[in-house]
Amino acid sequence: MQYSYLVDNANAQSLPPNRWIYPNSERVHNTENYNTVSADDKLTNKIFWDVNE
Repeated sequence: MQYSYLVDNANAQSLPPNRWIYPNSERVHNTENYNTVSADDKLTNKIFWDVNE
């Protein structure tokens, strides 16, 4: 099955996200732990358990 996604010209991202980014509350209330993973907090990074390509 092939999916087709509508293009949102206001957004540079062309595909649906692989994961959700951490909410701002994590940055505020869990700063130390968030700073540890902040470099990997991107919509394009896969979730650690997603082993499919």
